Order: sequence, then C-alpha cells, then structure tokens
Amino acid sequence: MQQSGAFAEEEPVLGFSEDMLLEHMLQETLNPAYEGPEPQAVPVAIRREQALHGLRKRATYYALQLQPLLRLWGFPTVRVQLKQRKLLPFAELSGLATGRSYFNLVSIEEPRSLWTMHCSRSLAEGLAQQRLRKRYGSLENSELEDEGAHSAVFLEIGEFLRKARDAMLAGWGGTLAVAGCRPVLRPRFTKEASPSDEYALLSYRVESPEVSGDLHWAIPVSAAVQVLSAAGQEPAEFSGFDWFRNPHPAFKAKSGRN
Repeated sequence: MQQSGAFAEEEPVLGFSEDMLLEHMLQETLNPAYEGPEPQAVPVAIRREQALHGLRKRATYYALQLQPLLRLWGFPTVRVQLKQRKLLPFAELSGLATGRSYFNLVSIEEPRSLWTMHCSRSLAEGLAQQRLRKRYGSLENSELEDEGAHSAVFLEIGEFLRKARDAMLAGWGGTLAVAGCRPVLRPRFTKEASPSDEYALLSYRVESPEVSGDLHWAIPVSAAVQVLSAAGQEPAEFSGFDWFRNPHPAFKAKSGRN
C-alpha cells in the first residue's frame, strides 16, 4: 500500500487532453492545409508533476552516486538504500533533527533557492571518526561527545559534504551555481525559503559494519520545476512521468494559485 505523502507511480501525464487530440485528428483529416496545433505553454500543474517524477528518478540515481563516495571514505562494504520520498513544508525540516544533528544549507544562485542536506548524528560522527582514525590511528568515541564537538565534526566531514552536494547538483540539464553553504544544527528561515515552501524530501539509509545512519536531501519543488523547464527536457535519468496524488495538507490551499 502506497504511503500517504510519498511519490506515487502513475500513468504518464500528457501535455494535452483527449479533446485536443480529437480536434487535431479532425483537422488533419478535413483540412489539407492544416499544419498542426498552435504551440501552447505546458500547464503549471503538468510541469510540477513532471518535475516530481524527475525528483523520483534523481533519488534513485543519487543512491548509486553516494555508494562510491562512501567507499572511498573508508567503508568498503557500505550499502546505500533509498528509504523514503515525500513532500513537506520547509517548516517541518527541523523535525529531522533528533538531538544533535548536522544540516548543510546550500544556496543556489539561479533559480534563487535553498537546498538542504542533512546527516543524522550517527552518520556524521561516524564519518568524522573514520577520518580521524586514518589520521591518528586510534580514537576514543567519547572525544566527539563533548558539547561544541559539532564544529570539529563539520570540519572533518567537509570534503564529504562538498562531494555529496556536487553529486546531487550534477545532471540537471543545466548548471546549478552554488552561492554559498552554511553548516548548521537546525535549518532556519531565510529570504530563500519561507516556512510554507514546498520541499521534496529524499531519505537514504547508510549501512556498513563501521557506520550507519540517515542522509536526507530536501529540494524546493518550485526550483526543480524551473530548472527542468529551462532545460527544455528532462535529462536521461529523469525520463518518464510520475504523479503525486496526495499532497501535504499545507499545500492543498495553494493548489489553485498558479
């Protein structure tokens, strides 16, 4: 049974109706001079549905990119599994933090937007411990338990955060320029993201004998629509269509705005 709030697989979402198709067939049959229908802008709702499918495809592809990054970090038998896809407002992203947690806020220049990467404490500190063990040969786990140790963790995993970020931003059919990154313990509201903005949450589970934990990406749906529309077509790994049928309650009131 499909969970409420997840991306659901559906029949292809076409950019025209049955009536439009019938009109086109009649004109071709009865009017020899007919050259085809006038170009029409793809409705916002259809572009959104196509973008959601693009995000669904991207979610699967990203898991394949993460695995070699983690193996190079020192986890030869690591597995990365896509655990969940769902929509939620930006205000709910802070719910990912249970105790100490690690967020990386990525500001994109065009379209101006805020993309958010989150590592659970066990994953972030496991990555940091692996890096420190390589450097010093041994490490007491308690060394990362002190208050304020999160700054040291961010420093140690900075290279992984950068490579994981670049992997997510690649392959969108255009260049996504990074304006800046901010490591924080909880996401905060900015000019780039308001509490009610719609985000697609992609959740991954990382498992290996040395480390386990969760990694999330929260991507603004409006930015995904703009990027994929500007590209003219979806990249190869984004091909096909999908349809999100159960929007988060926070978005139902917005559905008629565009």
